[in-house]
Amino acid sequence: MRKRVVASLGAFVLVGGVATAQAAGVHVALDGGTVTCHVSPEQWKALADLGVGFRAMAPGVQLTDRAEPGTTLTDPGGRLDVTGRGRVTFRGGFRLETATGAFVEVTEPRTSLPTADPEFQVRSSLDPVGTRMDILEYAVDLTALHLSLLDQTLGIDETGIVVNPAFAAVLTRAFGDGASVTGMRFAVCSAGLTLTPTL
Repeated sequence: MRKRVVASLGAFVLVGGVATAQAAGVHVALDGGTVTCHVSPEQWKALADLGVGFRAMAPGVQLTDRAEPGTTLTDPGGRLDVTGRGRVTFRGGFRLETATGAFVEVTEPRTSLPTADPEFQVRSSLDPVGTRMDILEYAVDLTALHLSLLDQTLGIDETGIVVNPAFAAVLTRAFGDGASVTGMRFAVCSAGLTLTPTL
């Protein structure tokens, strides 16, 4: 069955391009790959100055390839149309914590492409049970989306993600003034994802 779906998708692309596939109702499901996020230099300086550390949450992996820490988000789910628009989910996240035990933990993102206010489960030393909330904002430039129907891949170039007022308030309450401000670039993220065509 999967071979037939792939062959049909290839025919749509070769005969009429993305517009033909879109008109035919072709979608793709995310079935693998990762998102890679590094804390921005300006946000990391603000947190480090207050003694805040960073730790990736499983199943994400801690990234140490830059001066600023980062994490991967894994196990993608969701469905996109052939222009790369749709709802997606991931597993993983990160924890910010001081030596005195103040913390903010952000996990289980749900978001949309190409533009969204992603929703996360947010726990903190002031709200240990946690609340699902929108905390960040981004808009992926369409030129940064690289969707190949024939290769069944979706790449997203590095995109800045900024702090919204709710997250600025959470960070300030947990760690003190200067932890972040609305509009500050919190992280830079990119993605390499694999897809399964669906009709």
